[in-house]
Amino acid sequence: MSLLNAAARPSEVLGDVMNGMGIKRLAWAVALACAVTLPACSTMGSMAGGGKAPQLVQVSPEQAREQMRGAQALMDQASGHAESGRASEAISMYDQVVGLYGTSADPQVRQLVAQSLFSKALILDRVDNHPAEIKVYQQMVTLFGTATEPQLQVMAARAQFNQAITLGQVGKPNKEIKAYDQLVRQFGNSQVSDVQDMVAQGRFNRAVTFGQLGRSRDEIKAYNEVLAAYEGHSGSHQQWMYAQSLFNRAVTYGQVNDVNSEMKGYDDVISRYGTSRDGDYQTLVARAMFNRAITWGQLQKPQQELEGYEEIVSRFRTSDVDGVREQVARAMVNQAITLGQMNNWKRSIEISENVVRAFGRSEGLPFQQAVANALVNKGVALSELKKPEEEMRVYDQVIKRFKDSNEPTLQAAVAKAMVYKAITLGQLERPKEELAMYNNVVQQFGDINHPAVREWVMRALQNRSAMTAQVATG
Repeated sequence: MSLLNAAARPSEVLGDVMNGMGIKRLAWAVALACAVTLPACSTMGSMAGGGKAPQLVQVSPEQAREQMRGAQALMDQASGHAESGRASEAISMYDQVVGLYGTSADPQVRQLVAQSLFSKALILDRVDNHPAEIKVYQQMVTLFGTATEPQLQVMAARAQFNQAITLGQVGKPNKEIKAYDQLVRQFGNSQVSDVQDMVAQGRFNRAVTFGQLGRSRDEIKAYNEVLAAYEGHSGSHQQWMYAQSLFNRAVTYGQVNDVNSEMKGYDDVISRYGTSRDGDYQTLVARAMFNRAITWGQLQKPQQELEGYEEIVSRFRTSDVDGVREQVARAMVNQAITLGQMNNWKRSIEISENVVRAFGRSEGLPFQQAVANALVNKGVALSELKKPEEEMRVYDQVIKRFKDSNEPTLQAAVAKAMVYKAITLGQLERPKEELAMYNNVVQQFGDINHPAVREWVMRALQNRSAMTAQVATG
């Protein structure tokens, strides 16, 4: 068992970056769903159906006003039921709105009908009746997909978008992709800015979904379509989809071992957005720089890797953007690891100490993880410098700082520090203390099923068994 190898760079770094994009996609969908909810229907919901749109009936202004009063009264009742947790009653009220006024040609009445359907869909989402929710979204697209009124276009497009999101949530990614395709076909030429934003997000989500299916070539092709559609676009959301697609395409090139295209992609992100003052773009640049440094390491070019980490630290050291600071912390941790791999242990210790000073009081989990990793790496470096007492004091710091954490990654760091301390105690010929430390690992973490924690529990068990066998044969 090698201490240095155990402290080597986490293999999930690139995966974390990619997963961040997928999470961004779903978070946007939730925000979008909330944005459509109006005061009269501030609940969640979908409807049965699809098929052909009914023939609309023209009504007089007086009839329209009467229909609006009736629809609004029903919607207010539905909202009250929903707020009181009576989902079935709320859905029944919304169904009455659609049944009574669904054929009205008056634009304002149609908007109330659309709001009722959407609120019903959101209620169904809340109670996890996703098949019915999807049918409501389909009905909304059927009823309002060809509407010329901007507000109805927005609601129809949102219904199509949320249908795609929901299909993904119920484990139907291929249908999710088809739903994004329909979104682009049906609403891609809309001049309504909110609809354009949804189409852009749908294009991007489609690419992400290909990636989740392991269809990397299709994913790259889909990102290329986003880039072609929004090159030079003036819309802020389209620009952000472009930037994320540029970054994600680079990550995906790396996954298919096209390193040249991967590195060029990171360079493109850095050159395009390196001077931006926007926090999201700064974070994207920092991630591109971090991934570029990681890739240098994978290419067995540690000097370039090290320079890449140093560039992140020097460029963003004073940033107050949490996403950027996370990349600085990761860069410093990996910088210390790389210095250790180059046998520059003293400098590695200095960098690890800098991590603790810079982020030791930061509350976010990424910063706590960086501190834990930095301390463990410092202990490994002290081991290499033959300073076992100092090494164990560092492991004690990890244990003291994070022993009460319920976060698996921090629990794993504590378990790792305990195993390393036990190993060092064994090297110092203090077997009773070594055995007690292994027992502590098993006792404290033995019931935790997270893979990162289980790894160190298993090491403790294996080392304890080896000690027992050695005593038996002694």
